[in-house]
Amino acid sequence: MNFIVANDLKPIYGVIAQFEDRNIDEVEFKCRSKLIIYNIKGIYSSSKPDAFVVMMNPGSSQPIEEQQSKSTYSVVQLLGLTEEGFLDTKPDNTQYQIMRVMQVRGWNYIVVLNLSDIRNAKSEEFLSKINDYPDGLSIFSNSRKDELTSLLCHNTEAPIIAAWGIDRRLRDLISKATSCLSDRNICGRLKDDQFYYHASSIRYQDKLKWLSECIESLPSRS
Repeated sequence: MNFIVANDLKPIYGVIAQFEDRNIDEVEFKCRSKLIIYNIKGIYSSSKPDAFVVMMNPGSSQPIEEQQSKSTYSVVQLLGLTEEGFLDTKPDNTQYQIMRVMQVRGWNYIVVLNLSDIRNAKSEEFLSKINDYPDGLSIFSNSRKDELTSLLCHNTEAPIIAAWGIDRRLRDLISKATSCLSDRNICGRLKDDQFYYHASSIRYQDKLKWLSECIESLPSRS
């Protein structure tokens, strides 16, 4: 498989995300609820997402600027996104992996969701507190069912790429997600049960293996 380096992907794809600070029970959480990766040229011929990707949490994701750019505004309007807070976003290694899948499949845009919206680059810290976070910080919670349904209905045939990781402490969040997605085609690099490998490992060979198995798991192109 041809592994496209990040510098060759940057001119092809743009990334925008919805950032917000949420105050729950007088505690403020820095969150990112949705992220969109789009083909800068191909987006103008798209009317619906080609796939949805579900990961653990946004990690260190951050906007490039605090104000919405004209290009981001244009993309938001083009895709019919009504929510506020979408900003140009600095891609990370995981998002480059998704771009590689998009390149192979010829996709124009995908939506990234997370088991939890909390931005925390320290995975161990996030996982150690996972049972303490309010339920509403997950789009798969009952309180946000309408929000999730509204998003997924943009393309009911789009595959779901699961890349939330294999840490057993995620079991409850994964169960909520898979329950919400029970009628959808879930793809990815499966380890066992409902645990799917993260998209971007440190080792180069593992990145290749994830790409190969993820792409192989996707439905055939019509």
